[in-house]
Amino acid sequence: MRVGLGVGEMLGGRVLRVTARALPLALVVGLFGASQSDSAGALGPAILLSITVAPAVTSITQGATQQFTATGAYSDLSTKNLTDTVTWSTSSSSTATVSNAHGSQGLATGAGTGVATITASDPATPLPGTAALTVTPALPIPTTTVPTIPTTIPTTVPTIPTTIPTIPTTIPTIPSAPAVLVSVTVAPPVANVAVGAGEQFTATGTYSDLSTRDLTDSVTWSSSLTTTATVSNTGLATGVADGVTTITATDPGALMSGTAVLTVTPAPPIPAVLVSVTVSPAAANIAVGAGEQFTATGIYSDLSTQDLTDSVIWSSSSSGTATVSNTPGSQGLATGVADGVTTITATDSGTPVPGAGVLTVTPVTTPVSPAPQVPQLALTPASGKKKAPVLARGSGFTPGNAITITYLSGLKAHQRASTVLCRTVAATNGTFTCHGTIPRGRRSGKRGNHTIEATGTSGGMSTSNFTLVRR
Repeated sequence: MRVGLGVGEMLGGRVLRVTARALPLALVVGLFGASQSDSAGALGPAILLSITVAPAVTSITQGATQQFTATGAYSDLSTKNLTDTVTWSTSSSSTATVSNAHGSQGLATGAGTGVATITASDPATPLPGTAALTVTPALPIPTTTVPTIPTTIPTTVPTIPTTIPTIPTTIPTIPSAPAVLVSVTVAPPVANVAVGAGEQFTATGTYSDLSTRDLTDSVTWSSSLTTTATVSNTGLATGVADGVTTITATDPGALMSGTAVLTVTPAPPIPAVLVSVTVSPAAANIAVGAGEQFTATGIYSDLSTQDLTDSVIWSSSSSGTATVSNTPGSQGLATGVADGVTTITATDSGTPVPGAGVLTVTPVTTPVSPAPQVPQLALTPASGKKKAPVLARGSGFTPGNAITITYLSGLKAHQRASTVLCRTVAATNGTFTCHGTIPRGRRSGKRGNHTIEATGTSGGMSTSNFTLVRR
């Protein structure tokens, strides 16, 4: 959309020159390098930014009329005819009046000679738009005189003048009216800043003679929401909290204003800074030739942590005692060289912030083979009746070996000779526990001692006696 401004100069009721100027409203988008759809989506619902009154500058004679129109420009770059919804007013009703009556809104009538400012104000915002109207004296109505027709024919020929009267070569200068402030434009019309950041606004006045003037330092600046942004007397706005506010520049003499929309977004997060590096384990012991893997963890100012094992630089205070690798795939792996104590250090290459651990290297010792363990089985209780619960505990079995606990009744019949009480697996230390129940009926055998045996599938067996007190 383009906003037009025009001016006409009157001389003897004739228009001598008309000048027009067009100002692009799409400059709003161009200032930010964004498309119209992007700008509209970022601002949410469309907001009325300005009102343009057309014609911006015009002249009429006393008693004549001039129809003005009002067009609203919105933050999504759309426009709307507001002629019938704005409130029309004149700065000098003795010079010109303007109608708010239904069907003739914006119709101005010349009342007396002079210059009047015609204003269209939006009742909701209220944003104004203005135009300059010059009223000149009414042109006199020429009177026509009918010549008298002579009744007699003259007998003498009138004398023809021999001299031609001098025609004036200069046109008298008509004094022009002084330039009147027509509008105030705030730039940029739409802006975005983060909380704590600033945005410089400027105010430009457009006058009835189409001249412009920088009014940034002379207008009064204000913000519709000071909790969102404040603005200084020089037009510098500062974001306070996220939200949207209207920045207004008002000329104190003409009481004309221009507006802009400022969106304040949350301040970007402060980047986390590495505070310390922790090496783990903090202390370790290895034998000569053995290895110890160290890790480095970074602690940052936002209390987050990050594994830096592969990015730090590893070093040993005594490479004759132990070395530490910086080779990809084995960073932080220390290897004992000779008995002694050394400090393993991890240093961040960007900061540099160090972290350290202590490594003690001991001489190689010949390990003593442990004595082989003998499988053992214990029963709790060791005696009882038929159907009595029993707990079998074992030790000395091969770790991971499947263990079967079997009750031997002493009977010859194959079905009654043995009963599996429970099954389990030996723990890593060779022990196990298993719950079972002494069989009932004839499967339990006669009163007296009976053998309960624990057998491993990959070797190892132990027995224990259970005394059956009665059937």
